[in-house]
Amino acid sequence: MVKRRRRLAPPLDLSAFGGVPVLRFGLSYRDLEELLAERGIDVVHVTLFRWVQSVTPLLIDAARPSRHVVCLGGSSMRLT
Repeated sequence: MVKRRRRLAPPLDLSAFGGVPVLRFGLSYRDLEELLAERGIDVVHVTLFRWVQSVTPLLIDAARPSRHVVCLGGSSMRLT
């Protein structure tokens, strides 16, 4: 039986933000509260949770493909 080694950290990917490495791991709202506090922003983890709950539907709606009239070759074709 071959024993496989478990990775301790996920592989680093480079983000679209100037080649900064992206770590993919779960963050709790309390972790976010601590990270923001280190940067001088006082916020309660419940406030972060409520913000995510209110903003998520807006992001979902914005990510949906829009249904609009498709224009091909100068003539418009309406979707029915």
